Amino acid sequence: MSPRETVLRARGVRVKAPGGTVVPATDLDAAAGEVTLVVAPKGSGRTSLLLALAGRMSGTEGDLRIGEVSLAHDRRHYRQLASVARAGVFVDLEPQLLVREAVVERTLTDNLKTVAGEWRFAQLALEVRDDPLISMPGDALVDSLDEASTTVLTAILAMLRPARLVVLDDVDARLTVDQWRSVHAALTRLARHENCAIVCTSSTPAPQET
Repeated sequence: MSPRETVLRARGVRVKAPGGTVVPATDLDAAAGEVTLVVAPKGSGRTSLLLALAGRMSGTEGDLRIGEVSLAHDRRHYRQLASVARAGVFVDLEPQLLVREAVVERTLTDNLKTVAGEWRFAQLALEVRDDPLISMPGDALVDSLDEASTTVLTAILAMLRPARLVVLDDVDARLTVDQWRSVHAALTRLARHENCAIVCTSSTPAPQET
C-alpha cells in the first residue's frame, strides 16, 4: 500500500499564554483518510493543541502547514482548510436542538446554503448507516442521542463544509469499549470518504478492531 498524502504537518508547535507555556513544542503529522489520535490526560493542554492545529488559538508558535498552505503566511486560507468539530467548552453541540436543526445551524455558521448542508449531511450519514451503535435521526433531540452517535454527529457537522483537516476533542469521552471501537471505525470511514485528516484527542488508545 502506498503511503497516504500528508495533510497536516506540525513542527515545534507550542501555545504560549501570559502565565506560561500551555502546550509544549509538539511535532505531528496527519495523513489523508486516517484518524490521528493525540492520547493525553485532561488538563494537559490538548484542547489548546487542537485549536492551534486548526489555526484558531492565539499564542500559537511554530510551523503549521495544511498541504502547502502555511498558517504563518496565509492564516485565512489555512483556517478555511480546517474545521473544528468539538473543542472543550468552546465548540460543542446545542443539546436542545433537533438533529436537523443542528445541521441548519452549522450550515449557517459555515456560510453554506441550507439545501447544500442538508444534502452533504445525508451523503455523509450514509457512510455510517450500517453501524447499529450509531443513530442520528433528524427529528431526535441532540440531547437524546447516545454518546457514540453524538460524537459522530459532531464530526459530520464539521464536514458539511468540505475541509482537509477536522479536529475533534475528547473523542472517547463516556464511551464504552464497543462504542469507542464503532466511533473510531466511523471516523475512519468518513476520513477516507472525504480524503481528509481527522485529528482527535483522547484519554485512551483506540480499541483493536474485532
